[in-house]
Amino acid sequence: MTAHAVLEAGLFSPTEGKLVQECAKGLVPISVEAAGDERRLTFELPPAEHRLLTGEEIDELNAILGHKVLADPAPAVVDVGAVWIAAEISDVDSLLGIAPDLASCADFERRLGAIGVCLYAVSDTGIETRSFPTSTGVNEDPVCGSGNGCVASFRLKASQIGQGDSYIARQGRMTGRDGFVSIRIDSDHGVFVGGACITTMDGTLKS
Repeated sequence: MTAHAVLEAGLFSPTEGKLVQECAKGLVPISVEAAGDERRLTFELPPAEHRLLTGEEIDELNAILGHKVLADPAPAVVDVGAVWIAAEISDVDSLLGIAPDLASCADFERRLGAIGVCLYAVSDTGIETRSFPTSTGVNEDPVCGSGNGCVASFRLKASQIGQGDSYIARQGRMTGRDGFVSIRIDSDHGVFVGGACITTMDGTLKS
């Protein structure tokens, strides 16, 4: 998360445990709290816009993934500033086994005006997610806040979750990571996305 890097570099200090970050959707408030030796950041997802995929687009997505997504809830393009194609897979094992055609996936994302495809499957402890932002040059994002936020908005619109609900999204196992993202729906149906970050690389880039 960009906010973590900014705080680690000492470029900004939170005011009363909060900071505000600007994105394509406007200003995003972020809460900052200590969690033992870690720093926990939580942001409120900007209001989302949804567009259902057409039948032809769903067929193309299935071909790209080599696996069928669920038809209910219908896959959708979800715009929260970052734009993701969200879809549900029948089970976690099937989700983990998906190996998309990366070149075709990148072309598909560009044509739909999205930065990636974010898939999920319901698990015993919440959900498992995988994010493929192939059009950005990244084959798979190990842990993605905006992707999980889009999935949460998608699930909220499909009435899979509702007011006051919360869950944990696990992500990154197929990239050698094991990340966890917390999702919470407040009393006004706002979506909050949070998690703890660590710094794995620190240095200076010179042109």
